Amino acid sequence: MMVSFDTNILVYATVSIPLAKTDRARDLLARGMRTGSCILLLQTLAEFSSVAIRKAGIGVDEVRTTIDAWRAVLPVQGTEDDDLSAALDAVKNHRLAFWDAMLWGAAQRAGVRHLLTEDSRMALNWRELDLSSRSKQRTIG
Repeated sequence: MMVSFDTNILVYATVSIPLAKTDRARDLLARGMRTGSCILLLQTLAEFSSVAIRKAGIGVDEVRTTIDAWRAVLPVQGTEDDDLSAALDAVKNHRLAFWDAMLWGAAQRAGVRHLLTEDSRMALNWRELDLSSRSKQRTIG
């Protein structure tokens, strides 16, 4: 069963503020690395980079080091042309936000069964899509 992470999980895993969400995100990421049933989505790494630099004030070199460490132990799935069509269909048919739909398209193609996130709005949309795609998502919190 393939698992991946939404951007918010990666952000929580890297912040130095002691939060229950931080510990949980780090645990999920570590378990994913140990089991070998986890991939990272390129879009998620790009979104993480943007949030880490812009909102968390993490330096570019530190962001790059973190991402390189993750990429050394987890495969990365990029987007492909057909993901765009799948995303547009998901936006039209399920009212998913466009970038969430792009993430869903790449995840679905890669065989991701669970996308872990704290975004309950996105989780509801993924459950809706579950009826047609058999993809699932869990929330943390």
